[in-house]
This record gives sequence, structure tokens and C-alpha cells, in this order.
Amino acid sequence: MRITECKVNHLVNPAGYDLGKKLRFSWNVEETEEKDLSFRVVVKEGENVIHDSGYGDLDFTGYEVKDITLKPETVYSWTVSAKGSEEVIGEEQFFETGKMDETWSAEWITCAESDRLPIFTKD
Repeated sequence: MRITECKVNHLVNPAGYDLGKKLRFSWNVEETEEKDLSFRVVVKEGENVIHDSGYGDLDFTGYEVKDITLKPETVYSWTVSAKGSEEVIGEEQFFETGKMDETWSAEWITCAESDRLPIFTKD
């Protein structure tokens, strides 16, 4: 049995996204004929577990976590495990949040002379 095609919110290892307050984890299970499988999804921030679904009758098509509190610009890892006659843990996946509700602070790149169009070059 193998766990493949792991995605969060339909993306493979997304970086820099505002994933919202709902996370949808999905995966495929290959090389098994078993129909009576239970699944477990674990989400970590570093070494800290921030969500553990426990083994349950999660749908083969995925699992949704509602109202999870994510921090901006943070890398999270997650794994999905499947248990039937044997237990298999999928490869560790990740997602990274974007700025989310943080305010942007930057200055516009402009030309010193307001009546000219700027030309930008790079060596």
C-alpha cells in the first residue's frame, strides 16, 4: 500500500498562499485492494503538533480541517497515514502561508523626474 498525490487545498506543497480558515487535505491510496481503511492526518509547526485527526473513517477523497489558526509566513508540515491490515505513513508534505492579514510596507519604485518614463536595467 502506498499513499500518493498528497495535496492541501488542491495544491502540492504550496508556498506563500493565504490558505484561509479551512484546509482540505487529499491523497490517493495505491497498491491495495482493501476497502476498510482508516486514515489519520497530522499537521505540525516545527516539532509541535497543531492538529491530529486521530485514526478514523476519513473519506478516501480527503479530509477537511475547519477553523485552524495558521500564522503568516510560516512553514507547516503534514502527513497522512492509512491503517488496514498494515499501517502506512505517507511522505511528509509541507505548506507555507503567505502574508495573510499582515500589512504591506514598501515604497513604490519611481523615476525622480515625474515627466519621464523610467527605464530599469540590471547587469
